Amino acid sequence: MRPAGSTSTFNSSPTLKPASSRARAGMVTWCLRETLVYPRRRRFFTVAIRVKNTGYAHVCKRPRVASPCRTGRAREAPEEVAAVSRERRDHLDHDRAAPGAPKRSCNGTRPCVLAVADLTDRGQAFEVRPVRESKRKAWPRHSGDRRGRFYNCPAVSEAPFVHLHVHSEYSILDGACRIPGLAARAAELEMPAVSLTDHGSLAGAVQLYQEATKQGVKPLIGCEVYVADDRKAQQKGYAHLTLLAESNAGYSNLIKLASAGYLEGYYYKPRVDWELLSNHADGLVALSGCLSGRVAKAMEENRPNDAAADLDRLAQIFGRDSTYVEIQNAGLDIQQRINPMLAELAATAKLPLVATGDVHYLMHSDARAHEALLCIQSGDSLKNPDHWKFDTDQFYFKTPAEMAADFADYPEAVARTLEIAQRCNVELALGEILLPKFPLPDGRDAFDYLVELTEKGLQKRYDHATPELQERLRFELKTIKEMGFSDYFLIVWDFVAFAKRNGIQVGPGRGSAAGSLVAYCLEITDI
Repeated sequence: MRPAGSTSTFNSSPTLKPASSRARAGMVTWCLRETLVYPRRRRFFTVAIRVKNTGYAHVCKRPRVASPCRTGRAREAPEEVAAVSRERRDHLDHDRAAPGAPKRSCNGTRPCVLAVADLTDRGQAFEVRPVRESKRKAWPRHSGDRRGRFYNCPAVSEAPFVHLHVHSEYSILDGACRIPGLAARAAELEMPAVSLTDHGSLAGAVQLYQEATKQGVKPLIGCEVYVADDRKAQQKGYAHLTLLAESNAGYSNLIKLASAGYLEGYYYKPRVDWELLSNHADGLVALSGCLSGRVAKAMEENRPNDAAADLDRLAQIFGRDSTYVEIQNAGLDIQQRINPMLAELAATAKLPLVATGDVHYLMHSDARAHEALLCIQSGDSLKNPDHWKFDTDQFYFKTPAEMAADFADYPEAVARTLEIAQRCNVELALGEILLPKFPLPDGRDAFDYLVELTEKGLQKRYDHATPELQERLRFELKTIKEMGFSDYFLIVWDFVAFAKRNGIQVGPGRGSAAGSLVAYCLEITDI
């Protein structure tokens, strides 16, 4: 590790320094400092980082002393990284771990933050980036690479917490998180996944998917829906319910629920009801909701029987394996009062308890900006001392350590966020043509039905179908089948036929399809 001819001075007994508080939370266990003195008094230090539960350590050699992490990041410095041989592990004394540090591994792609002492023994924090000769890309960069899993994300079991209840700017005038920053923050905190549960909307789902995958973080797509007893009733009254898509089928149902909320249940808010939830529950995971959820609200109003009944109804709709009792802790007195009651209710109902953060802004310092957003919503001003605002400034994207501290009495509820993140696997086929399916009678094949309609139309349009016409029709149908446009032609045939039956004028058509024999036989065009 030192040039030939140089002299070195090692500590006779290498000192093991305890890692920083972030390291004690599980990022790094211990670090070994060795002091080296080179000719011309150029000074180096070598840091050996033993990452718990792995068979190696990263050794990073840096000239002089890196810049202190005043803002959480050190300036980049040249470094050489090598794996420490197994024979040297005894020298690293790697079995000594920080008390209570959870098991972790390092995939070589994330920074390891630790506390090291420089040559003057001044304790400062640095960011050491392990580098490997061959590093896998974090995520497929083009739509053709369909490996299908977040294969280089940290294993879900390695992270202590995942946020499952997050509002972005698409929770209009309520959420203050921008999605690129949200994904970057999740990656910075080494969270394997991050969710998005905007109010009644999936407007940010695709952007979350794109930004999270860029960061190597698994996106969890969800929605906080408004539940009313009757979605069509023109009267106020609704409760919140957190839904997460477990599969692509669940994502499809989430889209249907969000759309129905606006098309069928809109009254101040896009509302759904129990009927819609029952019809579109497949592939969804339900969390009982925040303080505005039916279960929590019933507990707050000392109606435990109603809370139990509402929880049982959710379990019947979504299944007991997909229903969770949600608890939150934003420093509100009411949460401190009802959280033990919710935990007891979950135990009585034999349903799992899960902890969420109800995130409305990214950093703690954004609380004031969020107040301004609420003032815009309510038409008020920050100058008004009585303006509407959240009762605490704890609705930000907290670190895993902060969440663990907030729910110190419910560690299983914190760990269960990982379980939910593990089971939610939605993969969006971005960049591909997605055409709707035509509803066919008796489950028939779309192409066969198209052939039947065109053959009937050919006989209707022509008194005598010549071999040339039949050959052209076969060629066009073959091309339509190969391109996957059978459903598309049936859909156009359906709405054009409806328009003609109801006296609605239809244009002559344009583009290449307007000269198609298939379109002419289907009476889509009359040319």
